[in-house]
Amino acid sequence: ETLRTVAIKREVLAAVWKNRPYTMLELYLRAVKRANIKNSLIVALDEGTADHLTAMGEAHYPRKLEARGGGKDNHATSGLKFKVLIDFLSVGCSVLLSDVDVLWLQNPFPHGLYRDSDVEGMSDGWDHPTTFGHNAGDGSFRQHARNSGMFFLQATHEGLAMVRRLARRMEMEGTWDQSAFNQEQFKPAHADHIAVGVSSRVMSYFCNMNSKTWFRFLREDSELLHGYTPLSLHINYHPEKYQRMEDVFAFFSQGNEAGIWKWNGGEGSKLMDECKRIQQHVTPDSSL
Repeated sequence: ETLRTVAIKREVLAAVWKNRPYTMLELYLRAVKRANIKNSLIVALDEGTADHLTAMGEAHYPRKLEARGGGKDNHATSGLKFKVLIDFLSVGCSVLLSDVDVLWLQNPFPHGLYRDSDVEGMSDGWDHPTTFGHNAGDGSFRQHARNSGMFFLQATHEGLAMVRRLARRMEMEGTWDQSAFNQEQFKPAHADHIAVGVSSRVMSYFCNMNSKTWFRFLREDSELLHGYTPLSLHINYHPEKYQRMEDVFAFFSQGNEAGIWKWNGGEGSKLMDECKRIQQHVTPDSSL
């Protein structure tokens, strides 16, 4: 019933959430609204989240699930998404799956998806070689991982087969969902291993950005910073997720540039770097 109400052309943007606090979830939803994405819903994995979303008037799909071993951290919760995807794909609904640390800055559905493959996924790469692959020598080809926190999965037999296998692996193995997600796309059939047979497309690293690309490269290019808006920005490389999300959203929604410059391209804030450079073992100036 929820899908029938929310889906447009049998497609939805879906994010999965469980447990308090709801601050990051609320920021994610503010960005979705600003991008005018109408076919969006939240999969509520616990009763508290479902009640909170009901009070907010947000479309949601209640699906009470527990991770393997009862884990409650981000990786444990993330692995549950494959069970949810089975529900959607089984009824013919394609899903743009998003973590809530993704800021949606434009609506991707009209022109941002190719729809020519079973799965289109964002990359952890930050340039052509790392995203699209390069010759790594000795007959090997290397590319950075597809991120399991943001991908578009079409409701095909192959797509459904992949999420069914991944859901089973999350139940039976202590493996990271992103590792399994990449293995099932690219590991060839051999011996008694049967490949699920999905076709795969990597998204443009400049249209669906990771936070390394944005903070280390695009932010430093004034023309791009002030003249270009990606479809999405995933704060996946940096541990200060919510704080960086707030500052990036303030920049794109209000033109407030101050916050984005307090962060390093890598981990941590520039203020912290300055503090570390202070001479902490000298005798204080008694004249002060």
